[in-house]
Amino acid sequence: MPEQPEHLPQAILSCDVDEISKITASDRKYILDHPHSPWLFWIGCSDARVPETSMLRAREQQVFTHRHIANLFHGDSVKASLVFFSNLERKAEDREPESHLDCGGVKGAYGVAHGNEVLHPDLRQWLDPLIAFSKEIGPDGGVDRLTRENIRQQVKNVLQALAVQGVEHKIGVHGYLYKGDSGFAHLVSETHPGRPTHSNS
Repeated sequence: MPEQPEHLPQAILSCDVDEISKITASDRKYILDHPHSPWLFWIGCSDARVPETSMLRAREQQVFTHRHIANLFHGDSVKASLVFFSNLERKAEDREPESHLDCGGVKGAYGVAHGNEVLHPDLRQWLDPLIAFSKEIGPDGGVDRLTRENIRQQVKNVLQALAVQGVEHKIGVHGYLYKGDSGFAHLVSETHPGRPTHSNS
């Protein structure tokens, strides 16, 4: 099994379209031959264009994954169970909230907050925290700004979930923005064990 990269953020940022395309037909026998022992807990969007294993050039066994609309990480029972499982059972050492440009969930939340968009009640309920957050930060910068600010907010949510279990100072959290047109991920927000959170523009 490939080892965890020495510099995880740089390994993620170095992914490009050519490398991503090389592993889309990975050997499925690998799943049966190796135990599930991920070094990374990936929190991403449900959008099929942004699969975490392709973006990371990682095998399925190496990444513990939670994907949902607009990569939102909320709901006390969901957060607690995912963090507990990745901490206690799988020993994942890093948490990576990820979002991407042209996210339908983010666009929908922005449209409700600053326009006339109407969403299905179930979807509206899921996106309510993002809609409220969009109203809070205002319409300036449009959907792209909301996408970036959403990443920063999900990093905070992950840190809060880690704090409840008393492990926030032991685990690194990195928030990424994936740009599909270039195939590159950009680091937006990060925190390392024992250090304050750092955000990029």
